[in-house]
Amino acid sequence: MKSKLIFFIIILPFTLSFFSCASHITKKKEKAAAFRNLGEAYLAEGKPTPALKILLKSEKIYSKDPFLHNNLGQAYLTKGSFDLAIKHFTRAIELNPNYIPAKNNLGIAYLAKGDWDTSIKHFKEASDNILYATPAFPLCNIGWAYFNKKEYNLAEKYYRKVLALEPDFTKALWGLGRTYLKLNRASDAIYYFDKVIALSPASPLLYLDLANACELAGDTDRALITYKNLVQTSPGSPAAQIAKQKLVTLDPL
Repeated sequence: MKSKLIFFIIILPFTLSFFSCASHITKKKEKAAAFRNLGEAYLAEGKPTPALKILLKSEKIYSKDPFLHNNLGQAYLTKGSFDLAIKHFTRAIELNPNYIPAKNNLGIAYLAKGDWDTSIKHFKEASDNILYATPAFPLCNIGWAYFNKKEYNLAEKYYRKVLALEPDFTKALWGLGRTYLKLNRASDAIYYFDKVIALSPASPLLYLDLANACELAGDTDRALITYKNLVQTSPGSPAAQIAKQKLVTLDPL
């Protein structure tokens, strides 16, 4: 009986210490998560600077949260600090190798740096994972990377993969139109540009692409109308400045 009592006395302080430590870690995680959630809210509002300040506070409290590092990467990416973004996206994947959105974001960071080949590697890892619910995003990014590499046939292949999954994916439609413009397939380019315009409000650059395609197709009248509308609706945009130069050439009067 005496030996059992001694054993109980020895083990009890260790048990209490264990639960005390676990409770302390839980509180740290909860506090860090509260800061992280606030940082996410700032990111959603398009405010990367206050988001970054809050997220860094969260990191000081608990630094082993993959979701936190993904958020930090997004904040740095938005602010143009690509190397820091890469550091945090990489850390998020180290902490959770199955964190596919972080792999896609890592590809975006390399895409922003102009490192097309490395970005493609990470996008393919993301898109090949059968558990990833939105493979259209990395597939579209692969298309854009190949477009920038001037490998237009491969760009077409991946944009078509996206549209097979999501026929109204506007970025892929626009990307495919741009690809066909580079391949001198003007009619195909016009078809896809028109689809994007029908689906969503278009940027001045899209109308510039459409006008260029019309010009290439020999439809000078539609090209002129599109250039003129662009100048009228977006007079201060860089696209409108290019349109003005085009109008001087096409319609000097």
